[in-house]
Amino acid sequence: MMTLQKTLLSQKKILKIFSWITLIILTIFFFKIVYPIGTLYFFFDFIIIFFILITLIFKKTIITRDLLIFCITPLIFITLNEYILHSNLHITQFKIKHYHPYFYIYSFLLLLLPTIIKNLKIKIQTIYILATLACVFSLILNTYINIIEKFNRDNLVARIDTIIIYDYSIICLSLFSLIYSFFYKNKISYVIITLSLLNILTICLHGSRGIWVSILIIFLIIFIYYYKKQSKKVIFSCLLCLFLGIIGIFAPASPIQNRIEAFKSDLSVKNIEKFNESSTGLRVLMYKEFFNNFKKNPLYGVGTEELEKQLTLKIKQPHLHNLFTQELASHGILGFIGMSTLIFFPLFIFISTIFKNNISELHRNICVTGICIVLFTFICGLTDYTFVRNYSLFIYSLLIVLLFTYSSLLIRTCDNSAKEA
Repeated sequence: MMTLQKTLLSQKKILKIFSWITLIILTIFFFKIVYPIGTLYFFFDFIIIFFILITLIFKKTIITRDLLIFCITPLIFITLNEYILHSNLHITQFKIKHYHPYFYIYSFLLLLLPTIIKNLKIKIQTIYILATLACVFSLILNTYINIIEKFNRDNLVARIDTIIIYDYSIICLSLFSLIYSFFYKNKISYVIITLSLLNILTICLHGSRGIWVSILIIFLIIFIYYYKKQSKKVIFSCLLCLFLGIIGIFAPASPIQNRIEAFKSDLSVKNIEKFNESSTGLRVLMYKEFFNNFKKNPLYGVGTEELEKQLTLKIKQPHLHNLFTQELASHGILGFIGMSTLIFFPLFIFISTIFKNNISELHRNICVTGICIVLFTFICGLTDYTFVRNYSLFIYSLLIVLLFTYSSLLIRTCDNSAKEA
């Protein structure tokens, strides 16, 4: 009997250690995304090894149908498409880490996450706390960067590699934290709302115009959904957004005003060569190149390397600034299916779940978070290829898998309660 008790205690200690390691990994990942210097490549290797080892400890692996569809479809239609149909059979570690068609290998391994979360009993509240802490760090860091670079867009772009992708990733984390605060009943939720909105405004001051449009639509969805349920928080959030927006627009040397003027300037340019060199003009050229390349092979595309060569040669850009045109051109209709599954499948699942009568408020909050993150990704993806870096795809996949996992666990809890009743 004593031996059995000692064994159980030792197992609990091991699980607790693994739980802490998992949380430390998530914390490092969140904070590393916020700090845009150096690489995450070695860290991804560590995550893969750790996830596989820890999953082997547990006897039963939890893989839901929804999660399997979400993780495996892009791997088949984009990664294997590139690997088999475009003579990219010589796969190397460098390609997996730097070549975006292969990034889906990392997101595929997130299939192991539900097993880890359930067995280690990691609560979703803990994940939200980590995301909020990362937002606080982001607020401090990006306020500092904005000030020392004098809110100059060119200086910020030089300092932060692929600034639009960085902005997208940080706002995903901020939305994750912000929407949970509407469920949280404590007064500290107002502090979380303030910090999240301040962080989002700080990122918006980087001048990424696609981000502005996306975030305005997401705010509208959040406010409409929670207006009756959390009217005080919605009013507080609206007033704070209005106040911060006025400061951001009318402050001296406002980066928002500068970017609006730049857009007006793009539209008023009469010289076709100068227009083609502008941000707006380049996107027009990109659509022309998309049609030219898509017509060559509509089913499985021309391949990422060939598309990149064509774009670099003709318009001096490495990719099309759109999630869907990029996949249609490089991987054809098959790639479009993979990308559409990554975006629209979770959206369908979250929307269909939120209208169920027998789910808790926490479950509805998870669904709203999922809907907002997916829609934010979709709208941003119309003006840039947001998955051109491995960390941006991984943060999106990680957040969606986490939300899928906790949604599934809540459904199981609800079903078990119903059976007991």
